Amino acid sequence: MRRPVRCLLILCISIVALALPDPVAQARASAAVRHDAHGRPSGVQPVLGWLSVVDLNNLLSGKSGAIKLGTLEKAGIAGNVVMLQRAPASVPGWMIKQWKQVRKHGLLYVGVYIAAPLPKTWDTFRQRLEVVADAAKRAGANGLVFDAEPYGLPSSEWDLHSQSERELMRANAASLAPIINGVGSLLIYPSSAASFPGSYNDIVSQQNGEVDPYAKNLFPDFISGLLAGRVDVTLTDATFHWGPQRRGDTWETGIAKSVELTTARFPGIHASVMLWPDNSESHGPFSPDEMRTAFAAAARLSTGPTFLYQQSLADGSRVTQWRAWLASIRSALADSK
Repeated sequence: MRRPVRCLLILCISIVALALPDPVAQARASAAVRHDAHGRPSGVQPVLGWLSVVDLNNLLSGKSGAIKLGTLEKAGIAGNVVMLQRAPASVPGWMIKQWKQVRKHGLLYVGVYIAAPLPKTWDTFRQRLEVVADAAKRAGANGLVFDAEPYGLPSSEWDLHSQSERELMRANAASLAPIINGVGSLLIYPSSAASFPGSYNDIVSQQNGEVDPYAKNLFPDFISGLLAGRVDVTLTDATFHWGPQRRGDTWETGIAKSVELTTARFPGIHASVMLWPDNSESHGPFSPDEMRTAFAAAARLSTGPTFLYQQSLADGSRVTQWRAWLASIRSALADSK
């Protein structure tokens, strides 16, 4: 008599287990882009921090002063990107443990350079991306990141030399799709060297005297190849590191225009902006009030996650200022709801 009862109990447990959500699948499904009931991006999009390996080490080891991962989480930062620079041949165990700490405080994305330089041998890059993807999955990551800036190289790194390169670039990008899709979504920081004719970046560049700066650029072919491979892509716009730059724009109108141009050029893509509170270049740091306005507009108008770029968040040198900037971001996200 006990055996049927035991079988029934096992069956019930199995049914309940199947009905319960898979926490990993649930985390990846809810990852970066927020959607409405019809599957369209909607509402306040998340803000993600942008961290180097050194930044993360500082945040975890106490070298960042009073700023911790928990501080970012309390400010409404939904998660963080951890950038590795060039894709490595191996990922040490201690690094995966650090990524898991990031994941405990929100979303986790692991990033590599894609254009410093552009891969000469795509097979080698794919092998290394697989190494990174495997490590990212072990840490519970929500996706991967490509940084398309050609660090240390001319801005022409993305320029084609013959028209046949366009089709080849689309094919190489599409070949990365199974690796990326095995982790989750893909976030891309393009830099001013990688863009497309008709982009917000293009408008600003031509406004500043350049003539058709992206006519030979292979970046749009790279994006098209990823989308053909059914990669869930968010393309951010770093033009806003220095504020809304098209003449006459406010944060509101500039971000809205950037998102409109990107999503029109690449149907199915998500678009956002990258903001830089502690700008150390020609503009200089922004005030907390201006960052509140900027992040409120970005979170509401973007169709993918907004990025918080920084250079001093984790070095302990500007704790007071960062507390003010983080408070402004928290207020911005509350304003946007």
